[in-house]
Amino acid sequence: VLATRQVTGQEAINQLGSVIAALPIDQANLIHRLLKKTPDCGVMAKTVNSVWPDLIKSYPCLLAHPYEEKLAKKIDWKAGVYVQLKSDGLRVNILVDDRGSVTCYTRSGNVLDVHGAFDFVANIAKNVVFDGELLTVNQSTGKFNIRQVSNGICNKAVRGTLSVEEAETMHAVLWDCIPLSDFKIGKSDKLYKNRFEDLTSLLNSNTEYSKKVSLIPGKTVGTLEEAVEFFREQLAKGEEGAMIKSALLPWENKRSKLQLKLKLEAVNEFKVKGFKEGTGKLLGNLGSIELSLIHI
Repeated sequence: VLATRQVTGQEAINQLGSVIAALPIDQANLIHRLLKKTPDCGVMAKTVNSVWPDLIKSYPCLLAHPYEEKLAKKIDWKAGVYVQLKSDGLRVNILVDDRGSVTCYTRSGNVLDVHGAFDFVANIAKNVVFDGELLTVNQSTGKFNIRQVSNGICNKAVRGTLSVEEAETMHAVLWDCIPLSDFKIGKSDKLYKNRFEDLTSLLNSNTEYSKKVSLIPGKTVGTLEEAVEFFREQLAKGEEGAMIKSALLPWENKRSKLQLKLKLEAVNEFKVKGFKEGTGKLLGNLGSIELSLIHI
């Protein structure tokens, strides 16, 4: 019943709780560790799965390499490169099956309880996984909330404490569209230029949903210099950085060298001046460290 999602959300949580409560403590702990995808017994999930194949479910995710000049030079710039805003939110996968059932996941595979906020995506496409970033919109200004506010709300969806009103503020900025069958096996030979074209076409054909889902800002470039210029423009706007993606990028469950992240990094020296105690739940614990800048 749980595995086939006949029950979901809080009802599924309650049902699982009843099952675990009726089990001996060692069995209950085992189920808890499997659900967390963490053996917590001195070995990695990969080791466990080598003995009992697929016992601990791994969740597929295409990740980026930090920028390195040698990696950037290996990218085929003549084939075309996408440079896009590095969005500052919570990574989200919106999975739509063949029946039109919509489920939102974090990059680690945790279900986001968003009260059906993205169920309409089934009207855009089925048998696909939309990859992007989950943000929240300030209802007064119409602009995205800052990272701390946005992620605070989005993390409630992970914990199952998100309100319906908060769910209505959510917006997904998308950058990929993976066939569901490929996603399940962790690999797609469909090139990024084709996947991004599909995504662009789907969103442009369903503009009535633009307040809830949108395309990641970016452009195609032919040189590294153009990509770096776009990166600098984003920093000037107060954004986190940019992503470089080869047009020839396949979708794989790995950290790809054809996808690089550009972020501003600075090395500074600080002296610890003191400490502050935490408040609320952190009372009696370290809350923060006070620093003074020594050298830039």
